[in-house]
Amino acid sequence: MKRFVMFLLCAAMLCLTASAFAQDDQQLPDPSTLPAFTPAPGEPTSDDGGPSVAAGVVITAKNGSASGVSVPMWSYQVTSPVDGITYTGVMIGRSPLVRGARTTNIAVHVIPIKTQTAGGFVMDPTAQDAGCLGAGNTAMSLTLAGPNFQNHNWTFGPTFMGNTQYSDATQRANFWQPLGANGGQANYHTYLSPVIAEPLQSFVATTAAQGTTYGLSGTSCSTITSGAVNRSAVINVLNINTVDPFLEQTLVNLHIPATDFAFFVFYNTVMTQGTAASPLRNCCVLGYHSDNDDTSPNLITTYGLAEFDRGGIFSGTQDTSVMAHEVQEWMDDPLGNNLVPAWGHIGQQSGCQNNLEEGDPLSPPESSPLTATMPNGFTYHVQDVGPYFSWFFRTPPIGVNGWYDNAHVLTTDAGPVCKTTP
Repeated sequence: MKRFVMFLLCAAMLCLTASAFAQDDQQLPDPSTLPAFTPAPGEPTSDDGGPSVAAGVVITAKNGSASGVSVPMWSYQVTSPVDGITYTGVMIGRSPLVRGARTTNIAVHVIPIKTQTAGGFVMDPTAQDAGCLGAGNTAMSLTLAGPNFQNHNWTFGPTFMGNTQYSDATQRANFWQPLGANGGQANYHTYLSPVIAEPLQSFVATTAAQGTTYGLSGTSCSTITSGAVNRSAVINVLNINTVDPFLEQTLVNLHIPATDFAFFVFYNTVMTQGTAASPLRNCCVLGYHSDNDDTSPNLITTYGLAEFDRGGIFSGTQDTSVMAHEVQEWMDDPLGNNLVPAWGHIGQQSGCQNNLEEGDPLSPPESSPLTATMPNGFTYHVQDVGPYFSWFFRTPPIGVNGWYDNAHVLTTDAGPVCKTTP
């Protein structure tokens, strides 16, 4: 069964209207007192101790990783004090819980997607939009030069995390205490390298239900007021159920190996969980990560996507903030089924959620975006993609500085097991 693990924003969006275009963070614990975080070959369990509903997918992914035919993964086991249940799961790379340096390089294929709605309006991440992106820049060129795929000096509080990619800095911060105990603080890394730019792909919606262009209220940074490409004051909205099969077929067409990670870049294009036609419901998905187990059950390929945002359309999101969200969630919950004690009523989750999706609790408005000015002169925004591992499992903090997230927004763990009503 297909799992879309999403960055979802609804009310934060400016008034979205069908328009003329609508034809369209205490003392650090001694490592010896840390909970039993151990490499675990066992299968994941649900919150009632039973097998995970996607155990078959996990077995396939683990076997592929062990044999070197799919993306490398490591497994963990931890008993949460909040409910006494032992949880297991898988993450990308090599384990930070064993002694010695564990550095992994995973090739990432960055794939730009041009979208065209039934009304003919085009959003193209390889086309310029100087008013929003600066002269000579495109969403794709900025993505490739940004902190998700290039190195930057990261400092979280008083601690220098290294000159590295944002997801690597975050993962090092996530497991900083055991890394120190295991002698790996200086040399543990999970790099997205090499970065491979793939050719532009085009998705064309043939009906309004598949893809519609909507007008936006308020002002727009874009100065493109005529023509169909990257036009100001509009956004393309696509039906996720139509787009995702196209993306999975693109992985096949481009011969993306299961050992690698694929990341699709959209520009001013979001998705809805159902028809894109007006009246618009279940909008808007700005990014998600998933895998192709429904189409290739014997070899799991993982992928993600995000909208490169012009800024000002969704509260708390700008340029590569959604991208940072999805890359980190892919790294820590690649199959979307790393179960945790239920948490909720925070971030984008108004109810309860029981998987280890690190971006969701600090999604707007709780997020405290961090910035990185890169050699190209562009200042990028990245979401504070904690909370860390300890926050979810309600264990003593093992993250950097004894914190629960990169920007020290959270000062306590997730608390009691979430109930539907706060």
